[in-house]
Amino acid sequence: MDIGLRGHLVTIYRHWIKIALVVLGAFIVAGAVAFLSSKVYVAETRILILTRSPAARATSTNFTDNSQNSSPQEQVLTQVAILKSPLLASKLADKLGPQRVIEMMTWKWDWLFALPDKWKNQAVLALYQSSFTHDLIAATGIKRPTKETGPPTARQAAEKISDNLHVEAILKTDMFGVALATPDAEFSAEALNVLIDLYTDHVVALSRPVRTAEIAQSEVDRLKRELKVAETQLRNYSKTNRILSLEKQKNLLLDRMERGREEVTKSQREVLETTSKVASITSQIAQLPSAESVSVTTVANPLVDRLHGQLAKLETELRQFVPRSLAANKIQIEIAGIKAQLATAQTAVRGSETVGVSGLYQQLKGMLVLEQAELLAQEIRVDFLTRQSADVEGELFRLDALELRYHELRRIAQAKEEAFRYALQKREETAIADQLSGGSSLSQVVQVEPATEPSKPSAPRRMKLLAIGLVVGSMVGIMLAYLLEFSRRTMLTSDEAETALGLPVLASQQVSGLIRRRNRANNTEIRRFASLLMRGRTGGRPETLMLISPDSHSEKPKVSAAILDVLSEQGANVMSVRLALINRVGNDPLLTLKGADGNAARDPGELIPDDTDNPRRDMALIKAPAGRVFDELSRLLKSRGRMYDVILIDSPTLLKFPEARLLVSLVNSVLPIVEANHSKVSDVTYVIDQFTDIGADVPGTIMTRLRHSRSSWAFCWMSMMRLKSAGQKYGQKEDALL
Repeated sequence: MDIGLRGHLVTIYRHWIKIALVVLGAFIVAGAVAFLSSKVYVAETRILILTRSPAARATSTNFTDNSQNSSPQEQVLTQVAILKSPLLASKLADKLGPQRVIEMMTWKWDWLFALPDKWKNQAVLALYQSSFTHDLIAATGIKRPTKETGPPTARQAAEKISDNLHVEAILKTDMFGVALATPDAEFSAEALNVLIDLYTDHVVALSRPVRTAEIAQSEVDRLKRELKVAETQLRNYSKTNRILSLEKQKNLLLDRMERGREEVTKSQREVLETTSKVASITSQIAQLPSAESVSVTTVANPLVDRLHGQLAKLETELRQFVPRSLAANKIQIEIAGIKAQLATAQTAVRGSETVGVSGLYQQLKGMLVLEQAELLAQEIRVDFLTRQSADVEGELFRLDALELRYHELRRIAQAKEEAFRYALQKREETAIADQLSGGSSLSQVVQVEPATEPSKPSAPRRMKLLAIGLVVGSMVGIMLAYLLEFSRRTMLTSDEAETALGLPVLASQQVSGLIRRRNRANNTEIRRFASLLMRGRTGGRPETLMLISPDSHSEKPKVSAAILDVLSEQGANVMSVRLALINRVGNDPLLTLKGADGNAARDPGELIPDDTDNPRRDMALIKAPAGRVFDELSRLLKSRGRMYDVILIDSPTLLKFPEARLLVSLVNSVLPIVEANHSKVSDVTYVIDQFTDIGADVPGTIMTRLRHSRSSWAFCWMSMMRLKSAGQKYGQKEDALL
């Protein structure tokens, strides 16, 4: 198996016609593209981006406090994006006119590239017009196309400009290149120069100080509104939650809570003391007699005086708070409670009365009444102070809960105020910059050179396209050749047949080369085969061979005639028997023996020589149904077989005549006929296996229509792979293959 350069060259040479056709097709396609495409004229120019001057940096009106400016690369990319914006393309289309843009920028094959979109729109429109598919196509979200009639629109012209405009940054520079491709050289330069003018005006409009002053003023107005909203929120929140000064209110509440706790402790101690006094007086009264003269004594009530003192103190504290505030409302509630207690104390005890003859008893009785009244007043005060301390503590907790939101609103208001002051400062700086620049601005981009009319088209490059066509065609052709070689299932040479079938090729017939040399080589092969055939004949019995092929396109009659001619020249008596199938059921088979005079006889005994010059060669034709061929051939061989040295039986294909396997018992050997580049390995292998399975002798094959003498390494390699995958033992085959 030769896988070297020679093997590859042989593979390419074997398929040179296909390769040449592929190369020719690629060359024709490349030529069509090169000579039938529109000429492309590209006008080019370059744009330089100027950095800002120190004066411009000093009067910067940016509203962000960035310490670093953008890099030159970022500025270039920004300007590239601005130039490629659809807005500039639309402005250029309006300036030049949509009709002119479409006419000057339409390529030859645009109608061909537009066909898919046109057909798609027609299909969608047809679906929309159908009542059955209208709702379905609408549910999928596909929009209904509109028929564009009339003159070209500005949108179409802008799309044409955008498709043919190329903008690209130049590495390591502050410049970028702009190119516009059109079929017309003059229009290309004109349109590009107009586009650059529009782009420069657009950049000037974007960086104009008047525009910056407007932005500054709008920013001031916006921040002023936001500040007003923040202050209103803070004021409403304070009013709703009764907050005047959060810190002062909390400090005052803390002081009141401490004083309240001290007063509660003091009152509880007084309650304990009074309770002890009441118990002592009660025990003394119990020990004194009550039989004394009656006397009435009226004394002052100290409870009323104490309640009057608390009332005056609370009224004094009430004056320190804002009317209707939470603390003022609490104190007013306490004042109302003390007034109610005062009214009760004045009606309950106005003095003390003692009845009896004992003055001490009457005095102790009066003291008991006074102490009990004092105890009641003290308990009421303890309860009041306790509730007052709880209210103060609850108010303090409420202020703590409101403090977070209050501070948040206050911080927002302060931030808005600072931003508002900063915006006012920037507005003043903008006004100063406007006065310094005189109300105008210079562009930061400069066209390095104007676009000029291209002297020659940049595309199509015809020689380059033709060269690419030749290279691509050669590559595709060679790839196709190898693909065909690897996928081939037919045999081209004797070596391939021996490798794939495992049988020797006993003779081969060529169809290529010079006629005289080819005929001499074919005659030599047939003579060699005839010699082998005659040497294999033993016992004076005729050598009977059955020629069979996997298909009906083989050259069995020519091979049979050539073998018979050579054998008859060597002095052997030969006969050719041709088997023909008929479907005439019920009729007798026909056996025809022909000679030179064309006579025919039903009786084989009346055989006439084939021709007068070669009396040793005869031919028999058996026409019979498939089931009767065996009987007729057996009768013929028994009656005439010993008269010949070699008998060649030409059998139909195995697919048409499966009964050919029954003829194995009548012949010595079966010889398959393989046609080069036509007979498939699988078909020939099937025929050979069908006969070898029933014990037939298949000594080899005869190969016809040979055109190539050198085997293909790809076919041999694939054959070896197929044998390995089939799990067969291919010892000798592998040796021959290698």
